[in-house]
Amino acid sequence: MGFGAAASGEAEQAAAAAGQAAASKAAASAAQAAAGRGSEPSPTYDSYLALDLILSAQHPRSNSAGDPHHDELLFIVIHQVCMNSPAARSC
Repeated sequence: MGFGAAASGEAEQAAAAAGQAAASKAAASAAQAAAGRGSEPSPTYDSYLALDLILSAQHPRSNSAGDPHHDELLFIVIHQVCMNSPAARSC
């Protein structure tokens, strides 16, 4: 294995760790936001759905590699929905 491959592997591990940390932080923020969601006098569509938190929980590896793939983002979104909804476990 050459130096480039080792550096690439380390970069992938660092990106995965950063993604997991961000997802954990986003999940904690989402739980906090869900507690007060819609509690403001006139909630907006975005604030009620907490779209900023949901969208910040998506970290496709292809973006960090400089070659974004739409299919990877679609994969992430679908699996976030299916894995986080008891009614949608059959996705």
